[in-house]
Amino acid sequence: MIEKRRKSFEKELLELVTKQSVPAIQIHRNNNGQEYECDLIFVLGDTLFLCECKDNGDKYVFNYITDFYKKDIQQAERIFDFYEKRLDEIKSEFSNQNFKIGKIN
Repeated sequence: MIEKRRKSFEKELLELVTKQSVPAIQIHRNNNGQEYECDLIFVLGDTLFLCECKDNGDKYVFNYITDFYKKDIQQAERIFDFYEKRLDEIKSEFSNQNFKIGKIN
């Protein structure tokens, strides 16, 4: 149930961004037995945004980052570090999109 809700949340966010004509993808790679899934990657101007999405059960409540979220932050940093070294792979996923990455957020 939780996994299904999480995937639904990720899909909704991807649809929300792409409906605004913003190039966006989800990406998943395996490297040496480790999984690296980035829930949402999108481009605004020359900035590439890598997002790790978390659904706390209520989409309309935003919580402050506390010690509770340390594990989530570590996961996001691991994923971002992995993909920052593989920008060409990310660019190749954006078929028919021509952009230059100036910044990564």
